Amino acid sequence: MSRRRFSQVFLKDSNLLKKIVSTAGVSEDEWVLEIGPGKGYLTSELLKAGAKVLAVEIDPDLCKFLQSEFLLFLNDRFFLVNGDFLKLDLRGLFESHGIYELKTVSNIPYHITTPILEKLIYNRQFFPEIYLTVQREVAGRIVASPGNKDYGSLTVFVNLYYESSIEFHISRFCFHPVPEVDSSLLRLKRKDVPQDLKEFEGFVRRLFGGRRKKIRTLLKAMGCYKPSFEAKFQDFLEKRPENLSVSDLDQIFRECLSVKNKVK
Repeated sequence: MSRRRFSQVFLKDSNLLKKIVSTAGVSEDEWVLEIGPGKGYLTSELLKAGAKVLAVEIDPDLCKFLQSEFLLFLNDRFFLVNGDFLKLDLRGLFESHGIYELKTVSNIPYHITTPILEKLIYNRQFFPEIYLTVQREVAGRIVASPGNKDYGSLTVFVNLYYESSIEFHISRFCFHPVPEVDSSLLRLKRKDVPQDLKEFEGFVRRLFGGRRKKIRTLLKAMGCYKPSFEAKFQDFLEKRPENLSVSDLDQIFRECLSVKNKVK
């Protein structure tokens, strides 16, 4: 039985599970992080592909089930952690298993999609590739282009650090119990970004907090507007945040840093 407080819905379609593992390019002896293995349907396919699976499951009853279900693989190619992924010390966990990099392949609980993405991205040194089954609407927001109604701060945040794409869509009727939404397999491929861009992230979030306002108005409200912007950013100031690319936003941000009352 699924538990609502953990947003438990289980993808049982074996053909789709095989397709997820194949799309992720899971290979023999490769380490894979699985967040929320549930009843182990995806876990089974990952193990069949020869992967070493490090699974994090918050539900203690499901942990008991998984220990029994994969007893032959336990602590050999299947390593189970009973805990809240969002609270885990990932560096310590990976170091204890001698892991330096691993692929993430997971059907995650939808109610904590954004916190999971944030944790993965802020620990991106471990994750060159990420494959997540997420709500179709959320996947659409992540891959949206400027000018699209779905384009927002989440789009910018994820695509600062990873190239994003939707690999395929999954009908709600492939899950049990049947959820109210369809899903998509989201692929994230790490970019070569040398440093954290948290200050830029904060700037973008503040802009999109007033997304119906024009850039000029927002910059003035944030205390980082100066008259010279009129010539330098004449193509941007009359637009709204949703109409600007990551590169456009970065140009404005860098100029704002030179203003005495810079964005914090």
